[in-house]
Amino acid sequence: MGIVAMLAAVLASLAFAATNTPNESNTVLEVAQGQSDLSDFTRHVSTAGLDQTLSGTGPFTVFAPTNSAFNKVPRNTMNKLMSPTSKPQLQSVLKYHVVRGSYPISELKKMRSGSKLTTIEGKTLTITRRGNNIYVDSARLVDNGIQAKNGILYKIDTVMMPPR
Repeated sequence: MGIVAMLAAVLASLAFAATNTPNESNTVLEVAQGQSDLSDFTRHVSTAGLDQTLSGTGPFTVFAPTNSAFNKVPRNTMNKLMSPTSKPQLQSVLKYHVVRGSYPISELKKMRSGSKLTTIEGKTLTITRRGNNIYVDSARLVDNGIQAKNGILYKIDTVMMPPR
């Protein structure tokens, strides 16, 4: 049983490393498109017409909600955001997940709890640390980030809604 558990841990760490290896020849959008657990995020980016933004020169730090994060959003809220008449609201929500500048995990770990980052949407995100976890507003980083040619992409466990 001990060997099986150890093998499972090794395989899990290899899978984690494989999804977080630098991919500096691709943009943050292309990196996101290559992550199966970010398919909802990339679809929403496309719907919002933000493909060009995330493919731009940057640098950007993108806090991308996973598919399971989108599943936590109430269905009626997602339906409203995805309606053609709500495109500006969808853009606002997605832009709230993007910061100008590239913030590697080592830099995020050095930030004092309560540090602020300004999003391309114009609002601020608050960085906090709880134990070994780093939070951006109420969202927990679930990985150490993936480096891209125009920034860095982090997966987060919650869709953050910009304050009104």
